[in-house]
Amino acid sequence: MQTALPAAVVTGTFGSMSLVIPQTAMQRAVPNAVLGRIGAVFLTGEAAATLAGAVAGPILAQAAGLTGVAAAAGLVTLGAAALARLTVPRLPPAAAAISGPSARTRPSPGTRADTGRAGPARR
Repeated sequence: MQTALPAAVVTGTFGSMSLVIPQTAMQRAVPNAVLGRIGAVFLTGEAAATLAGAVAGPILAQAAGLTGVAAAAGLVTLGAAALARLTVPRLPPAAAAISGPSARTRPSPGTRADTGRAGPARR
C-alpha cells in the first residue's frame, strides 16, 4: 500500500495530462468552423486506441510478461513523444496569443456585440 498509492497518483496525474493537453492544443490550433469535425476524429482515434490496448494488452502480457509489456509501452510512449516534438510545428508566440481562448470568444446569437446583452444593437 505504501508504494501503490503514490504510484496510482502519479499514473493518474500523467494519464489525465495526456488527455487534457492534446485536447487543449487542438482546440487552440483548429479554426472554429471545423473544430467539431476534427474533435470527432480525435476522440474516435482515442477510443480506437483504448479498444486496441484493451484487446492486445492481456495477450501481450501473457506472451511477453507484464514487465516486458510495461517496458515496451514506456518506450513506445517516449518514441511517440520524440516524434511529435520533431514533427509538430510550433506556433510563434504572437500566433499563440491570437489563437488563445479569448480570441475565439464571440457574442452569442441575438446579443449585442458591444455589451453581450440581448436585444438589437443601437445605431
